[in-house]
Amino acid sequence: MPLRTSSFLLCIALSAPNAMAASSDYRFDAETETCVNDSGEEGLNSLHPEVLFAGFSLPGRAITIVGRDAQCTDFSGFSFSKYMGSGYARLLNWDFRGSDFTGATLGFNFISAGLFAGSQLDDFEVAYGCAFAADISFTRGDMPCR
Repeated sequence: MPLRTSSFLLCIALSAPNAMAASSDYRFDAETETCVNDSGEEGLNSLHPEVLFAGFSLPGRAITIVGRDAQCTDFSGFSFSKYMGSGYARLLNWDFRGSDFTGATLGFNFISAGLFAGSQLDDFEVAYGCAFAADISFTRGDMPCR
């Protein structure tokens, strides 16, 4: 019996565990719960969405992007939907430790099993989606986490 593509939920897993590692100046120090560079100075890495979301080109589809390194990234004011579309895409096992999400928004999408220790999450808005942490007690959103 032939399979009909319309009966499938499209799910593509893109993996690049060290996508940011080569250009990251600041790394999360679990002992001090701060982001530091090799000289011990505190700070955040600039956001490079073209690197983090490389290969993600099917907006409106249920795509999963697996295991990106986004430690100590300044996501303040960032709209995840701009790069993820509004098709309930999922970021799975991303490392967000030490990142700043002040004023960031995640709509119609999911973050599953992310690492968020040391992150600024107070003003992170999640609507019609869910963000769930694997390492700290953090769940936000109005949809069931999957």
